[in-house]
Amino acid sequence: MARVQRTYKLNVREHERVTGIRRSVRAHFQVDTLRTDGVPGDVRATTRASAVVLAMGSSSSTKALQLPSASVEHISYRLGEPRQYFGKHVVVIGVGPSGMESAVRLVNYGAAHVTLMSHGGRFNRGRGNVYVEQSTKRISTFEREKRLTLLLRTTLVRANGSHAVLQVGKTTRLIRAEVVVACVGFTSDNDLIKSLNFPDGHLNSRTYETSIRGVFALGISRVSPWNREGGVLGTDIEDSQPEVAKVCNELVKRFG
Repeated sequence: MARVQRTYKLNVREHERVTGIRRSVRAHFQVDTLRTDGVPGDVRATTRASAVVLAMGSSSSTKALQLPSASVEHISYRLGEPRQYFGKHVVVIGVGPSGMESAVRLVNYGAAHVTLMSHGGRFNRGRGNVYVEQSTKRISTFEREKRLTLLLRTTLVRANGSHAVLQVGKTTRLIRAEVVVACVGFTSDNDLIKSLNFPDGHLNSRTYETSIRGVFALGISRVSPWNREGGVLGTDIEDSQPEVAKVCNELVKRFG
């Protein structure tokens, strides 16, 4: 992706959250953003656009665990630098694609031990999804090597920066846990979608243009006017190349 950005001189702006999208004159849009990289004070900007592609899927906002306030400061929702985990005992919550990939990375980063846990009773083997299948194979290997422990039907009760209390079925277990990483899913930015005031949930199957001309949708999950489980397209990001091509072809045709 970095090579693509350099080759085509793409304007990529990181750590910038979209706070609103407004229709303006001549079918243009005003996209309001807010810097989120720790810069003191609010750094706001407005960008003019001829078209907007909504492609945040269901991962606009991180879901937070409901835990005692004393535990909250010891929970992170994304991985940091590899050196942070070297020699540490780490708990990863969630056995979805993000949780499995995080657990695999942590073992490779040199964590002393990784505990991968989920409140559910099933472990998705990812048949048909090459990325999940590869994570599953590595997790099985790490289990055999005793570098990783997989716990199902398990809930985090509390954490203090050195240990974690887990509810495993009807049993309470205390384990070492200097780091707890929660990969418990995301939600869509409902307010952002509502700010556009879509008249209905129409979606052109040929171009993926919505009921507002110039606004395209490439995966939005469980928000009005699209409420179907799995999002508008019902595909994972790694399987969506045909849909992306349709949107890009229409944009090139329309704007050259």
